[in-house]
Amino acid sequence: MLGSIEGRCEVRRMDFNDPSNSLKAGQGNFSFKSHRDSINAYPVNAISFNPIRGTLLTCGGDGDTYIWDKDSKFKVRSFPNSKTIAKNKTYPSTGNLPVVNCDFNREGNTIAVGFGYDWSRGYAGYENFKNEIHVHMPA
Repeated sequence: MLGSIEGRCEVRRMDFNDPSNSLKAGQGNFSFKSHRDSINAYPVNAISFNPIRGTLLTCGGDGDTYIWDKDSKFKVRSFPNSKTIAKNKTYPSTGNLPVVNCDFNREGNTIAVGFGYDWSRGYAGYENFKNEIHVHMPA
């Protein structure tokens, strides 16, 4: 699984017997747009696989967190902007607080989401973000 600063994710199936096959089109490889809106593309800061269901979790500089079904290439659930998970918080003037890391627990039923500054706007964009971790149990 690869994430990019252009808001795209890519799933590549690895062929350890012949690594050059892993780079070929097809072979179960695909990419999709994940952290974008109609104007901007935001970095994909973290990707995590659910150890039980096989779905994947992406989080990005836009403050969004998504659960994807990689087999059907479908967005299962979205937590649009960080205000959905971190309720009643104040945010800096630059907009939503970026999600810098996310992960499932080993049972795959709880998500930990880390908020903070991801440095995608450089030093000039830094506004003394408060780093926070929130735990969420999706229904």
